[in-house]
Order: sequence, then C-alpha cells, then structure tokens
Amino acid sequence: MPTRRRCPRIPSWLGLLLAGLTLAGCQSASSTEAAAVVHLEPAKFGGLKSCFQWGEMYLGSVPGPEELELAARRGVGLLLDLRQSPAQDSALSLQARDLGMEYAHAPIDPEQLSDGEVDRALTALAAAEERPALLFCETGSRAAMVAALFRIERQPDSLERAIEDARRAGMKPGSSESALRRQAARLIAGQVSTKPAGWSGPPPAR
Repeated sequence: MPTRRRCPRIPSWLGLLLAGLTLAGCQSASSTEAAAVVHLEPAKFGGLKSCFQWGEMYLGSVPGPEELELAARRGVGLLLDLRQSPAQDSALSLQARDLGMEYAHAPIDPEQLSDGEVDRALTALAAAEERPALLFCETGSRAAMVAALFRIERQPDSLERAIEDARRAGMKPGSSESALRRQAARLIAGQVSTKPAGWSGPPPAR
C-alpha cells in the first residue's frame, strides 16, 4: 500500500505574514486609485475658443447656437455665465432652457474676485454636481479661475496644479492669480463649503 506524503505545514507566523502582505497590497492599490487626480485637458467643443475639460466640466468662450446644441447632446445640465454683463443673456438662456439645460449668471471680476462672487459660482456648480457643466466668459479666463477654485475646494492638495492649469487655460498673471490664491486660502481654511455629502471627485470624462 503506497505511503501518503504529507504536505508540509506552514507555520502560523508565516501564514499571518503572507495575509498581511496581501492585505497591504490591496490597500495600497485602493489608495493609489483613490488618490488619482483628474487633470485639466484641452478639449474640442464646436467653435469654443480656449476650451478645456476637467472630468465632465467644460470651460471656454461664449457658446453660440451650435455649441449649445452640442452641449445638450453631450448631456450638459448647467451653463454657468461668468461674464460681468449687468444682466443675464436672455437669448442664450432661453435657448439653453429650450434644450433642457439650466442657465445661471454669476458675474466674476477676475482682479477682485470677491467672496460673494466665488460663493455664488461654486454654489451653482455644486447644485449641478451630477451633471456636466459648461463654464464660459468672453475669453475663458474667468472660467479657468472658477474651475480652479472648484477643484481646490474639493482637492486642497491640488492647489499648485490647479493654478498651473488655470494659467494654461487663460487666467491672466498678476492681480488675477493673487486674487485666486487669496480665495483658495479661504476655501482651504473651510470658511465656505459647497461640497455635497459623499463627494469623492469629478466624474470621468465621457
């Protein structure tokens, strides 16, 4: 009758060590995935000038009728007008609403960038959190600043990258950047929060 060979027993300490290494590897992978940051990238959006994209947030110059129709096809839910015009653009807002999109006017002075201006713009974006948004102004510079602040409030560690991206997207150097840094410090200090519960980052680009 053949003799059965016994499998060698693994010492309990070695089994615990292997389990710990496996768990650490899983946690490391999860941490790396959670820490992934979505960067601002150049985008094509019809005839929009200086157009960039962060997740499903688009920013650029003022959209025309063709860009509004494209926005509707891409599922954009909010048009955020950051121009300093005294009143909202009625023609643009009417077309946006006819296409099923919300229009909000939150004028921004890029050199002053007051608390109230920033809070209004970020609150409008937070209300549209689950839907793509299109931020715009004459040149895209104000849109770049608001997008940077939106990122910084939610990802404080992205401060310098967000400011660098804002420069690439058209933010003017000098007083505008100083105003942006001042507002970034206020947001990081928690003096205002527009983050909805459970927010974990921007949705992936489609």
